[in-house]
Amino acid sequence: MSTSAGNAPGLEFPLEWRGRIIATDLEDMQQSLANALGGFGLDEPVSRGKASKHGRYVTFHATVTFADDATMKDALYALSQVAGVKMVL
Repeated sequence: MSTSAGNAPGLEFPLEWRGRIIATDLEDMQQSLANALGGFGLDEPVSRGKASKHGRYVTFHATVTFADDATMKDALYALSQVAGVKMVL
């Protein structure tokens, strides 16, 4: 495990992130999120969760193992920049 000084306090790598992404319900959103992670060599699947009451937003789930802090920050930023993404939690 790595706990180098450049990491966020309290985080040890490799780190398993179980995240949720709130996004608009676009036809290719699930694939777009998977592609964003794939750009970092992360091939874990992204699954579709529940939709909002009126179906405008959908929750997507991903479980990703990050090797280091820089990769985690860059990948989460890339997810946040996918068109239609409202929040990465």
